[in-house]
Amino acid sequence: MPMIITDPRQDDNPIIFANGAFCRLTGYVLEEILGHNCRFLQGPETDPRDVARIRAAVTEQRGIELPILNYRKDGTTFWNQLLLAPVEDARGEVAYFFASQYDVTADTRQLTALRGENDLLTAEQAASADRLQFSETVLRLATEAAEIGTWDLDVTTGTLIWSPRTKPMFGLSPDAAYNLATFVETLHPEDREATMAALAAMIDPVLRAPLDVEYRIVGHEDEVVRWLASKGRGLFDEAGRCVRAIGVVREVTKRAETDLARREEEKRRTTLLELNDRLRDIQDPDELAYTACEVLGTVLGVSRVGYGVIDKVAETITIQRDWNAPGIESLAGVLHFRDYGSYVEDLKRGETAIVSDATLDPRTRDNAIALEGISALSFVNMPLVEHGSSVALLYVNHAVARSWGETEVALMREVAERVRLATERLRSERALRASEEQFRVLTQAIPNQVWAARPDGYLYWFNEQAYAYAGTQPGSMDGTTEWGRIVHPDDLPSAGGAWARSLATGAVYETEFRIRRSDGVFRWFLVRAEPVRSPDGAILQWVGTNTDIDERRSQAAELAELNASLERRVEERTRERDRTWSVSQDLMVVIDATGAFQALSLAATRILGWQPDEMIGRTVFEFIHPDDVALTVAALNEAIGAELARVENRYRHRDGSYRWLSWTAAPEGDLIYATGRNVTAEKEQAEALLRAEEQLRQSQKMEAVGQLTGGLAHDFNNLLAGISGSLELMQTRMSQGRLKDIDRYMSAAQGASKRAAALTHRLLAFSRRQTLDPKPTDVNALVNGIEDLIRRTVGPAVEVEVVGASGLWPALVDPPQLENALLNLCINARDAMPDGGRITIETGNKWLDRWASQKHDIPEGQYLSLCVTDTGTGMSPDIIAKAFDPFFTTKPIGQGTGLGLSMIYGFAKQSGGQVRIYSEVGDGTTVCLYLPRHYGRATETDPLAGLSEAPRAEQGETVLVVDDEPTVRMLVTEVLEDLGYTAIEAADSASGLKVLQSDVRIDLLVTDVGLPGGMNGRQMADAARVNRPDLKVLFITGYAENAVVGNGHLEPGMAVLTKPFVVETLGVRIREMIAQG
Repeated sequence: MPMIITDPRQDDNPIIFANGAFCRLTGYVLEEILGHNCRFLQGPETDPRDVARIRAAVTEQRGIELPILNYRKDGTTFWNQLLLAPVEDARGEVAYFFASQYDVTADTRQLTALRGENDLLTAEQAASADRLQFSETVLRLATEAAEIGTWDLDVTTGTLIWSPRTKPMFGLSPDAAYNLATFVETLHPEDREATMAALAAMIDPVLRAPLDVEYRIVGHEDEVVRWLASKGRGLFDEAGRCVRAIGVVREVTKRAETDLARREEEKRRTTLLELNDRLRDIQDPDELAYTACEVLGTVLGVSRVGYGVIDKVAETITIQRDWNAPGIESLAGVLHFRDYGSYVEDLKRGETAIVSDATLDPRTRDNAIALEGISALSFVNMPLVEHGSSVALLYVNHAVARSWGETEVALMREVAERVRLATERLRSERALRASEEQFRVLTQAIPNQVWAARPDGYLYWFNEQAYAYAGTQPGSMDGTTEWGRIVHPDDLPSAGGAWARSLATGAVYETEFRIRRSDGVFRWFLVRAEPVRSPDGAILQWVGTNTDIDERRSQAAELAELNASLERRVEERTRERDRTWSVSQDLMVVIDATGAFQALSLAATRILGWQPDEMIGRTVFEFIHPDDVALTVAALNEAIGAELARVENRYRHRDGSYRWLSWTAAPEGDLIYATGRNVTAEKEQAEALLRAEEQLRQSQKMEAVGQLTGGLAHDFNNLLAGISGSLELMQTRMSQGRLKDIDRYMSAAQGASKRAAALTHRLLAFSRRQTLDPKPTDVNALVNGIEDLIRRTVGPAVEVEVVGASGLWPALVDPPQLENALLNLCINARDAMPDGGRITIETGNKWLDRWASQKHDIPEGQYLSLCVTDTGTGMSPDIIAKAFDPFFTTKPIGQGTGLGLSMIYGFAKQSGGQVRIYSEVGDGTTVCLYLPRHYGRATETDPLAGLSEAPRAEQGETVLVVDDEPTVRMLVTEVLEDLGYTAIEAADSASGLKVLQSDVRIDLLVTDVGLPGGMNGRQMADAARVNRPDLKVLFITGYAENAVVGNGHLEPGMAVLTKPFVVETLGVRIREMIAQG
């Protein structure tokens, strides 16, 4: 909007500000405007009375608004709607005038033209009457010459006759059939009621009104809309009844549309003039919008007009207020577009949505009832767009269906645009007033002194703080030199010179000088001013501030002295650092985040052979051993984020060798400071110590192997001697016929073989490679079952107490091996109490959490414990540390093998558990086995029955025996035959698999694990189960093949029996497995 500001305090009230819109309106450039009175806009045709009214308003310092004829620079004229308003300063005096201009030339010319057109219409109406009288005189000739159609209606029968010229007017072809209903159907819906009313008045016996009507029709066949003018009269009989009506009809589409356009244009002009008159004095934007809605709604004769704000995402419109015709309810609130149809898609695209009949339009027909409920069966929704985006929506609603003409939609758009411009002007004026008030309040509220000056340097305004500080009255410092009276004389020349340069160049004014306070004391101020420029860069005024910096300058002086002192201390510290940097035996470096050296101490040469300047700029990775790169990268990342980081790595010496450095690093800003100590000698010593320890361990290992070999040789030679001697004596006695000592020799041989088997099991348990047969076991029942044996073994001098926990969980273990381990622990406890004592056997449920599991070196979870406690001599920590070592014993030579605890340790680990010793010298010892809980029920076991008591085989049951040892095959076959089974023998895996892949009945496979023939026993069994998935398998093994049979965890239908075994045990196990099927 064109705007200017004038200064009434200057001579002739010159213009001091003009915006670009004013320049474009008048055609003048800014230099031709500023400093001049606005009378250059006046010309010969400017009304002197308007000029006088403006001068009077300026003189009386009041506002005025009027239209005035002004001249542009090129001499063309325009009507200017001038709004002139005074602006007061803090003292209430008029400081300048604000004037806005609005080009209303088009509106003024339209009004003038409208007045002329009204005169023409009056004259035309009189002429039309004369023409009508003339046309009636020459009706027949006019009908033929002007192609006027005729019509004849038999009122009695309803028969309608049209002339050939008439039918095309109604969109009918020459041969088309028609009747009175055809006429009624072709009438335009908006004109049908009025036309039929005119026809009724024509045939009414009382009214007998001549027919003279214009109406629109929609062609019956071509659907073309035409305007027709029809005249006619009714013919009445003697009884006064209308029996016939005749008349003429002619097409007046062009003239009717011209008349309609003229009326619409007249209505548009009248509406816009009324709108301007109504909006001129309104200062509230919301009231302005409502008034425009009222004017538009009244002119269009609609039900409702309003404005709303669209939310495209939520698809809603928010309405504050709208104009409504009488009986129509307001839509104020939030409405969802989707409740009324799909036309919101048009609005999202910024397109106007026009609906004439909601019941017919495909966008709204499904929601027509809802639209009828808000009196909007027809409507226009017009988005208002600024800078490419919708800012509001103008909506026009009507309660019933109606069409919307192009001129009506154009009028809506023009009204909306004028309202937008007027609203923008009001908001700009309101923003200007608010900005000025904000500036005034702000300048009075801040503690700084604020002042303003004209472009020539004339200071015309100061805030209250400036006057309060100087102790002067408002206005006393106005002018170009008055301010100098309160400036310190020594500072005035430089301050004045700087101000003059800023005025001349437009540069920012900034300087420091002393200003006298009301009590005569001078204080230092930072004085700064910036020019306020117009859009074209011209300086309109200067705005400046005075900031008290007296204390800051005093502090600055103190700080300068402090800095000088600090510089001396920094210099001393720097010399100390340089001395440390140069004499330190450790390597000190500074590196950046990428690992590049920024600085190195002189120790780099002594430690690595490199000069510092040879390494600066290169990264640490050029010197680090390749194996230490990843470690160094991690340390760098840690050093960046941690207060202190440590790492050891190898750096390449200049001679190609490597040195071990131990680094400590810390970050500081973007750099890392680190100190590296040469630990190469310590590393070499540590490596030498490790090699010596490894040699010692190897020596101990060889010593242990020697002990194992010697012990095994000694024990097995004794056992073999007993077995061999017994067999030789048996052979001798049998050859002599002396059979009574055979049982004694046989018992001796069996005892020696059992002791050999026990020794073998101990060795396998120690190596954790014995073949276990784990079963769900009730450990309390197992302890109770072996309690009598333990009491007899430990003797009467030792009291045995059993404490079994109630609700003890089952364990998945090999019961005989657990019995063996428990018996060994009790024997060790007895040996630790030579003078007698008490042994306590205790069971319990244990739940080991993370801390406890780490302490016991087993996974977290549920375990049951079996503990043996004695009251013996106890064990020292060094004895406990070696207790599980093989062949370690504290017993005299010949009284212990040193394998007992090793066997228990191996059994516990192989069973998924752990064993721990708790002891102190003189306080006895507790050894605890921790076994994993089994989630299930324990298996109940019965004492083994003898072979003679074993169940006999059923008819046809067959067992395949596969073993490469003929003696074993013979033994197993004998047992099977004694039990009534059919036995088939195979010496290797190939022949055994051949039998298994045949059709021979096999109820059980008994096989050794280690077999010749290309497969071991487990592989042969797995191959056989491909065709015999239910095949039962009993593995018999005499050595460490536990991994082969499944690490103690066999598949269903499989079991294992360890050699040597009791014949009765073999028989019972075979029968049990067959009976399971």
